[in-house]
Amino acid sequence: MPESASAAPAPKIVVETTVKFDDASSHRCTVLEIITQDRRGLLHLMAYTIAQLHCNIEVALIDTEGQKAIDVFYLTKKGQELSIDDQTLLLEALNKTLA
Repeated sequence: MPESASAAPAPKIVVETTVKFDDASSHRCTVLEIITQDRRGLLHLMAYTIAQLHCNIEVALIDTEGQKAIDVFYLTKKGQELSIDDQTLLLEALNKTLA
């Protein structure tokens, strides 16, 4: 197979990755918003990373605008909102995974 056939085409625009947590919008979940470059397998990468830290996805809101993925997850861990330590670990893991 030619190299060009297996390589993903270069994006038309570059989307900077941002990861934000919100503890105020839900009384029972931590809201995680991820904005990043859309690509094949992105949702799997994010869900796998979240699961590796034993977090549960209660609700997922997935949107794509062109090449920009805007994904919001309502997360719990052991039925509770994520602690600050859990948020820090998840932020580091997601930044590494999405880089």
